[in-house]
Amino acid sequence: MAVLIALRSVSPTVAPRVNGRFYCRFSPIIAKSLKKTPSQSRLGVFASVLFLSCFLSFPAFSAQPCTANGDIEWAQIKKIVDGDTLHLRDGRKVRVMGINTPEIGYRKKDNPSYPQPLAIEARQAVVDFFSAEAKVGLGFGVQRVDHYGRVLADVYRADGANLSAHVLALGLAWHVVVPPNELGWPCLAAVEAAAKQQKTGVWSDQYYPVKQAKNLSINDTGFQRVTGRVISVNRSRGGWWLQLGQLAIRVQEKNLK
Repeated sequence: MAVLIALRSVSPTVAPRVNGRFYCRFSPIIAKSLKKTPSQSRLGVFASVLFLSCFLSFPAFSAQPCTANGDIEWAQIKKIVDGDTLHLRDGRKVRVMGINTPEIGYRKKDNPSYPQPLAIEARQAVVDFFSAEAKVGLGFGVQRVDHYGRVLADVYRADGANLSAHVLALGLAWHVVVPPNELGWPCLAAVEAAAKQQKTGVWSDQYYPVKQAKNLSINDTGFQRVTGRVISVNRSRGGWWLQLGQLAIRVQEKNLK
């Protein structure tokens, strides 16, 4: 579960303003209902943030390859589950790092909310990226396995092309950074910025409009894009709390850099 927060008005103590524009990412966020911050008595949505980065809008993307960092292990694809999940022939399940794609929701077939908009297109983009019986290159993160038992890896094609960059360029994913697996994120952020500038795919308000923090409820779960004004900043043990209307964001001390 992750949340992308785009702040339009922020206190200078939260993010620098350069040429009047800035962009902040908080991800991932684990949302819980009806919790309280150390200094807030009322709160509808709680969020624990593991990573914060603020950066300017990037210039137009020019085919950056987002090449591999470090050693690559090669394996064989068995099944492409969705835009960010692969199954390998050796039995491993891979969660592709650097992206979050709309959910197909295989286990939620009776739920009219699934598949989410562009989920099928994201999966097809991965199918098109690889050839039949394709080899897949895995570049592992510092943390190699998540709590679901999935392998965490950057994914590459035999020619070195980066899967995450491919899906981001098509506007079929959001860029996410989950510490400690943060190597190479600036390149993917630049790819995403170009798609966002073109209002491609998930960046079209037709599919995923930005929600106002002041209007959030406990039903606003899953991956969301939220905009809001920081109304308070409070220090707590191990980090900081930023309050945006109904949304409280915790930035851990270890991830401030």
